[in-house]
Amino acid sequence: MAQTVTGTVFELSKNGTETVLHSFAGSDGAYPWLTGVIRDANGNLYGTTYEGGTNGYGTLFELSDSGQETVLHSFAGGTADGCYPIGTPVMDHLGNLYGTTKSCGSSNLGTVWKLSKNGSETVLHSFTGSDGAYPQASVIRDGKGNLYGTTQQGGTSGDGTVYELNKHGVLTVLYNFTGLSGNYWVGDLIRDANGNLYSTTYDGGTYGYGMVFKLTPVE
Repeated sequence: MAQTVTGTVFELSKNGTETVLHSFAGSDGAYPWLTGVIRDANGNLYGTTYEGGTNGYGTLFELSDSGQETVLHSFAGGTADGCYPIGTPVMDHLGNLYGTTKSCGSSNLGTVWKLSKNGSETVLHSFTGSDGAYPQASVIRDGKGNLYGTTQQGGTSGDGTVYELNKHGVLTVLYNFTGLSGNYWVGDLIRDANGNLYSTTYDGGTYGYGMVFKLTPVE
């Protein structure tokens, strides 16, 4: 029986030749969604799949420079872990990985997680609704170890939040969205040298079709 392929990791060479580096089979992950991969100094790639793995709730994987795929973590769901990881993970200088899940966690509204270099996964924060719900993007990290991200829903008006999770695990809502100021975040943030944050919203704004925004930190 033919094996069902549920997504791929690919390489496109500078001369325009595409090569499939790995095809997911389900047990090792399935359906990478709203995500890419990152690459370390040794040429290894890291990413997430929305489903698949041991529990069916998604995986965090490594693809070595020789093409060997390893599942680093299968998300377990429930209240103790997240489920359905989304967005491209980030890596610190020690090799720890960080990201989000769309659902599960203590309130079933999504999580921010860390996978240590030794392979141990920790939920850094479970969203409760008032601080955000259902992140549809990963996090970014500053030089001090603080994480920044967005949630698609939750917050004061239910239209999503921009948040900071500091290195001590304390989450601060930086901004609550309200219809006209945009809602339904689905893109990763970027951060400039002055700490300003930039991204997009799926809809909202003046015409209801989304917006590009800049969030300036409060000193």
